[in-house]
Amino acid sequence: MDKKEYMKKYYLKNREKILARVKKYKSENKERYNNLSKEWVRKNPEKRSEISKKYNEKNKEKILLKNKEYKKNNKLKVNARNMAERKIELKKSCEICNSTEKLQRHHWNYDKPLVVNTLCGYCHKIQHKISLGGI
Repeated sequence: MDKKEYMKKYYLKNREKILARVKKYKSENKERYNNLSKEWVRKNPEKRSEISKKYNEKNKEKILLKNKEYKKNNKLKVNARNMAERKIELKKSCEICNSTEKLQRHHWNYDKPLVVNTLCGYCHKIQHKISLGGI
């Protein structure tokens, strides 16, 4: 069993405990957590950009290593995404809900890089949750 499968099984087995710990952490660290919230990021794009730049400068080697490791472990996925971006245009709307916002390509099988559907971000997220057995 590889690490990804193990983590998935661990999460599914211990979901309630993990969610309880997250809830406890959020309540104990409200100020810190709120500073990192989506709302804070939306309201403070300059500060967020500055924080990101500082982190990236401080951790260049770590980031390069992570990127290299990701590409190595997900070569099929990376190649499929790149090929689809070059060769397949997005349709005008989501193929599930007909939304025209935040359109993305969704691969059902990375072995077939040119077989993609156009989905909005929300439907795309749901499809991934379904494929992981989350819904």
